[in-house]
Amino acid sequence: VLQLVPLIVSAVRSVEVLFQKGEKKGKEKQDAAVQLVLDGLGIVESLVAKDLMDNERVEKAARKLIDAYVELMNAVKVAESSNP
Repeated sequence: VLQLVPLIVSAVRSVEVLFQKGEKKGKEKQDAAVQLVLDGLGIVESLVAKDLMDNERVEKAARKLIDAYVELMNAVKVAESSNP
């Protein structure tokens, strides 16, 4: 399970890079990151020919982790901008 955390963080970073110009906001970006995570899990499950995790539970957990990660990164940006 902890192996999914770096995948989720990577998905968020990738989506942020892909949509730098504000083409997508909030939920749309979260949806894209979650889809990347689920696609990655699907690839692994295909390789091992086994259903490793409940995708619905993974999606719920990924959304919570994404929210926490984004909130943390926003707090860091605020702190950096107030302490030049």
